[in-house]
Amino acid sequence: MDLSHCHLARLSLILVLKNLRFLDISFNDLKVIDRHIHKLTALRQLVMRNNSLSYLQNGAFSGMLYLERLDLSYNQLYSIEPHTFGGLNYLKKLNLEGNRLHFLSSQWFASMPSLGWLFLSNNLIGRLQSNVFEMLSGLFTMKLDGNRISSIEFGSFNGPPHLRILYVTDNLLQTIPTQELHNLPLLQYLYFDRNPILRIPTFAFHSMNLTMHTMSYMPHLKVIENQSFLNLEHLVTLQLHDNSEFVYIDQNTFVNCSRLKNLYLHNNRLKSVSSILKDSLPSLKTLYLYNNELECDCNAMWMKQENMKEKSNPAYRSVVFGDSLLKCGSPPNRKGSLLRDLPISALNFTCAPVIIPLFKINYNLSIGEELHLECYAMGLPSPTWRLPNRTILDKENVKTGRYEIRSNSTLILRYLYESDTGVYSCQAQSSAGFDLKSTSVTVNNKPVRISAEYVAGNFITISWNGTQNQWSMTGYQIHYKPLGRNSDKFQIIPLDRRIRQFRYTFTNLSPLTTYMFCIVYVFETELYTVHCTNITTNQENHSSTGIIRIDSKMIVGVVTSVFMLLIFGCCVLAIRRVGKKKDYLEPMYSKDTESLIDVIPLKEGFGGGSCGGRYFFWGGE
Repeated sequence: MDLSHCHLARLSLILVLKNLRFLDISFNDLKVIDRHIHKLTALRQLVMRNNSLSYLQNGAFSGMLYLERLDLSYNQLYSIEPHTFGGLNYLKKLNLEGNRLHFLSSQWFASMPSLGWLFLSNNLIGRLQSNVFEMLSGLFTMKLDGNRISSIEFGSFNGPPHLRILYVTDNLLQTIPTQELHNLPLLQYLYFDRNPILRIPTFAFHSMNLTMHTMSYMPHLKVIENQSFLNLEHLVTLQLHDNSEFVYIDQNTFVNCSRLKNLYLHNNRLKSVSSILKDSLPSLKTLYLYNNELECDCNAMWMKQENMKEKSNPAYRSVVFGDSLLKCGSPPNRKGSLLRDLPISALNFTCAPVIIPLFKINYNLSIGEELHLECYAMGLPSPTWRLPNRTILDKENVKTGRYEIRSNSTLILRYLYESDTGVYSCQAQSSAGFDLKSTSVTVNNKPVRISAEYVAGNFITISWNGTQNQWSMTGYQIHYKPLGRNSDKFQIIPLDRRIRQFRYTFTNLSPLTTYMFCIVYVFETELYTVHCTNITTNQENHSSTGIIRIDSKMIVGVVTSVFMLLIFGCCVLAIRRVGKKKDYLEPMYSKDTESLIDVIPLKEGFGGGSCGGRYFFWGGE
């Protein structure tokens, strides 16, 4: 029965149709599910999409024992009770797309052993909890696209061992959930588009059963590292197109992907695709490379040769699709030229290495922070790093200390000093030429300065400013010592970053003595002197009362004392009021009224007491 678009607000007229098998009540005005709907015991398909449902209670569909398809998409659902779907043992398709669900509960799916299709697209789900799908042993297809998923917990995909198709497109994932995906041994189709992933790391997808995989329209993807796709023996189609920042794919990205036929790399910013990569794919039939920023030198030689073979041999079909759209992005004198129009002599068989920088033009950092610079080189040799002092670093001569060079030519410099300011260059040189890309790094001191607030003969109060916005850091210390003595050991005062502390008083000092005070920034195990100043005590000794450091314990003590005094005063006032009221109430209940008359003089026979702002009077004759 089709009752869609009928402006229905209630289902009471339908509930008498007990033999109904199909019911479509989509595009109506239903706000709640009638509590008698379970009387439709013969129903097989129920479509309630595009209504105004916001809440589903326990047992809402409990009588529909043979229901196979339930469509609740595009309502306003934000709350589903744990046992809403209880009893739906034969349900095969559940559609909850386009609602306002913020989380998933494993209890929703506790009684759905037959569920094969679960659609959760376009909700507000932020993360997938561990074991959330553990009861869905028959699940075949799951759609999670268009949510806000930023975290997939370990074990999230425990339970659906037969899952074949998974959509996680258009979410907020910044890393590949490699470990979790390995819990899906039969997964064949994986849609991962439109996630803010920066790189596809080594072994990201390895030893999986994938047949088709897509990671396109990724606005932040820049790099695909070596062996990212390892032992994907069943992979046939891979889409990596329309990634606006994608500039580098390693020549050894694909290892043992012997069945890969279709590789989509168009509409990126790739400088080159190595012939080694192409040769590592023996079944490759079509390679889409158009609309990239190709380096038209020896790196593009194999593409030019493919084009020439196809022209000279009508029976030969090049793996490069759309060679008429292959344009040069560099060198500058060839930018915009079509590769097919260049003579082969213009490309050469050897060429200088080309540096691909992934760093910005300049950086402004503070002492104690960490510098990450990443670059890649097309061709040989691997790039090296030149520091501001002209020292050359590579993986071989960096062992320990603040410097680290990772296998992907990433330079890491920890615990920055002001002296680390300068130009850092990624460079590569071969017999054919030289290339270099640089960035300027400025390391700033913390904006903190010490000043003397009060100076006496035996104590000094100092203050400092500029730390107000630094409380998320490890913290600061004050170091001080007297000058002109044999010992140069500093005394250390740690500052508590949990309270906003901007002054400190040092007592038991010697008169007419110069002291050095330094504020030191602490980052993990490193200490950085931010600012130092010398202050000399006076000849006279003054009391430091009122200037000694006021800490949180003193403040709490004062507040507590005042609070206790207020409570004590309120108790005294209450006792006095009760006492006054008692003087006038006892005569009404006393057995010996005559004796009480002697106690209360007649001239005081009228008294008043207050209760809730009203006055009551008792009088004697």
